[in-house]
Amino acid sequence: MVCRVCKKELDDKNICTFCGEDNTPYIKQENIDVEIPEAQTTPKPVFEKPVTKRKYKINKKKLAKLVIAIAVVIVAVVIVSGLFGKEEAPKTETVQNPLFSSGMLGVRVNGEWGFVNLDDTAIFATSPQFTHISNYHGNRAAVCIDGKFSLIGKEGNLVCEPTFESVGSFSENGFIAVKKDGKWGYINEDADFVIEPKFSTAYEFAPNKMAAVSVGGSYGFIGEDGEYTIAPQYERALSFTKDNLAAVKADDKWGYIRQDGKMAIDFTYDIADPFCDGMARVKLGEKSGFIYPDGSVAVPLKYDKITDFISGYAIVEIEGKQGLINRK
Repeated sequence: MVCRVCKKELDDKNICTFCGEDNTPYIKQENIDVEIPEAQTTPKPVFEKPVTKRKYKINKKKLAKLVIAIAVVIVAVVIVSGLFGKEEAPKTETVQNPLFSSGMLGVRVNGEWGFVNLDDTAIFATSPQFTHISNYHGNRAAVCIDGKFSLIGKEGNLVCEPTFESVGSFSENGFIAVKKDGKWGYINEDADFVIEPKFSTAYEFAPNKMAAVSVGGSYGFIGEDGEYTIAPQYERALSFTKDNLAAVKADDKWGYIRQDGKMAIDFTYDIADPFCDGMARVKLGEKSGFIYPDGSVAVPLKYDKITDFISGYAIVEIEGKQGLINRK
């Protein structure tokens, strides 16, 4: 037994000989056996809350409206304001952003363009060395070196020496519009002339194998042999479309002709675009709309601005307010 104060060993007496503390009460308390019952813990009640199963009904009409609304927003973002009546001479198609075409990717490094073959992206098919490039049309693309244009194949070799002043439209029949010595003509994929350069302007060949050209300010149409199918007589002319109609301009008004040169839609409009998907955008005065190939009105000419239809929708504007219309 030890003293409760100084922790020294006690003799037979309860009074500590070292510090004088009387440990009698302490010793008596230590000798008391107290049975402390185990704490009884009351278990917390467990409440079992019944699970309520709810059935939700899907309102199909509201869901359809939501999907349509999302689609309209996406279309509105995609559609850009259309431009009427571009009356620019054909010019080389240059790539301002990386372009995927015919398995080739146009890339620019330090201000110069080259191509990567997507079948083997580890190496350049053509090292960056061109100031301008076009997209690939089949096995050919146009490239520019030191201000002169040539054609290039997918293997990276120039088809001919860069001698052309510009390269224009690639046609489905394989004819490529090029400018040499100030005149436009057509070459094939081997860069051989199939129609000698003699035109002031030369557009792509349409599916009906006719191309719009101009000489001395007058526009007409030629066939693949380079001979006129419709003599130059118009102030402007655009290419034929799949509807076999071409927009032409005379006396400062636009109309449409058939491939035999006969009028399909009279010279009525101030601006007329080519037909696309069975409709053409036209403008009369300050108002725009769309017409069908038979000349009937598809969309009333009441809009200040109207874009082409994309995914069935077009953006329209009246007095500064914009909205969407569909083809129906």
